[in-house]
Amino acid sequence: QKLMHAIGDDDGKQDTKLQKTAKIPVKIASNVIAKYASRMSEIRRTFPRFYFLSDAEMTNVIQNGTPSHVNQFASRLFDGISAFILDDDNAQIVLGLRARNGEE
Repeated sequence: QKLMHAIGDDDGKQDTKLQKTAKIPVKIASNVIAKYASRMSEIRRTFPRFYFLSDAEMTNVIQNGTPSHVNQFASRLFDGISAFILDDDNAQIVLGLRARNGEE
């Protein structure tokens, strides 16, 4: 809204060509941001543990959801867990969990 005001959306004057052209990407960006926020909320309702991550971190986990990648967020996603124990030969395989106290 601040951007729309800055380009003359609500000043009562007739829009210039630049102002009209600038409104299109602003409107598209606003729609994308609203849909992104809605999707993040939907995913968090499905898997509430994601409430412990920021939108950027959650997007990162979803895009790169390998166990080795998600491992960096394990302590924030699961209470009492510090990390996943991954197979040395295949990091896609989770062998167990490591507790915050070091217990496996």
